[in-house]
Amino acid sequence: MIIWVTTIVISVIYAFLLPTLYRSHGTFIIRPISSIKLGEDLVNAIDTLSRRVEINSTFAEIASSRNVKESVIENLGLSASETKNLKIAGKTIPGTNVLEISVIARDPDLAVTIAGEVAKETLFSAREIYDVFELELLDDFEKPNNPIDSNKGIIIFLGVIFGFIAGVGTVFIIEFINIQLIGNHSVQFVDRQTGKYTRSYFDHRLVQEISRSNRNKYRYSLALIRLLNHSADEEGKLDQYSSENYDTMYQLLRSSFREEDVIAQYDLDTIGLLIPDLVGDETKNRIESIINEQCSDSENETNDLYNNDYAVGIVFVENHYKGKDELLRLLSQAVFLASEEESDGIYLRTDKDNSRTTPGR
Repeated sequence: MIIWVTTIVISVIYAFLLPTLYRSHGTFIIRPISSIKLGEDLVNAIDTLSRRVEINSTFAEIASSRNVKESVIENLGLSASETKNLKIAGKTIPGTNVLEISVIARDPDLAVTIAGEVAKETLFSAREIYDVFELELLDDFEKPNNPIDSNKGIIIFLGVIFGFIAGVGTVFIIEFINIQLIGNHSVQFVDRQTGKYTRSYFDHRLVQEISRSNRNKYRYSLALIRLLNHSADEEGKLDQYSSENYDTMYQLLRSSFREEDVIAQYDLDTIGLLIPDLVGDETKNRIESIINEQCSDSENETNDLYNNDYAVGIVFVENHYKGKDELLRLLSQAVFLASEEESDGIYLRTDKDNSRTTPGR
């Protein structure tokens, strides 16, 4: 839209900045002079007259020549501003001996004056070549009353058309680039091997939620579930037992929360959650229930959460925070406090109450 409007505005400005020009034209008959002597002159004159078409074209070319234009400017003492946009043209009307001379200038009176001088210079230059011809005035040069059409309407119309095309083309290119960028992001946002959302996607969605929350004043919860007491191989990957626990927890979370909730592979041993429109206590209870479900299905009948197999940090966002970095700092602090020995494995931080919450067993 902006490109369209800009193109139209530029076209309108350009059209109205075009100079106002006037055109004066007159016609002459190219005819042999009446005083042709007998003898050799008569023979030469007859030969010259037989080449009428060639001579007519020569007169037209002379009228349009740079030499005639420079002579006219010098004879009339025209300034640079007076010769700006000056155009001189000569043409013969097909099938006749009629020469038309036209002059375009910025001033109507000047156009008439220049046209008359062009006719004189044309006749003078032509006689040096063909001394048996002269120009007889047919239609005298008249002062133009109206300027010539500068095609301002056409320029503005074309500006509208090309502006529309440029606007549509720009939108298409932007959308195409966005699609490509989204495609590239999808590779970064989803782990190709596991199919899980990545930390990059979690951060991306968090920035969106912060922006939406600041505009619409709604709340959301963030959580990190960290797997404790795990071991890793030489490549830094979780051992089989820890990896299975991690994957089981991820799938339980994915199946227990809504499609719009973000469950992401936050780190090697940590799962990140972003839950819009869910208060902190509800988020805590939901996660507790999921962990208890996993523990009851495992061979170990004791509660893994309270045996410090997991540390759960939750931040409930109800008021405005400075940004992503501050929220992630609070979230890391919450999961750290949840992993302390005296902790029951879960820590909920809210805007109103920053103290640790202890779930009932």
